[in-house]
Amino acid sequence: MPRRQAYEAAHPEVEITYHGSHWQAVTRGEDGETVITRYTLKALLDKLESVMGP
Repeated sequence: MPRRQAYEAAHPEVEITYHGSHWQAVTRGEDGETVITRYTLKALLDKLESVMGP
């Protein structure tokens, strides 16, 4: 999980968790929170990078 660890280190405002059947990321900002859910960690990280940057 080096990619996850690197992403979390670069983006401490993002919380990534595994829920047994899917991965979820919660980002908190001034305008509230955003929840992104994907079945694989790769897909979740790909989406996070497309939204928030690497």
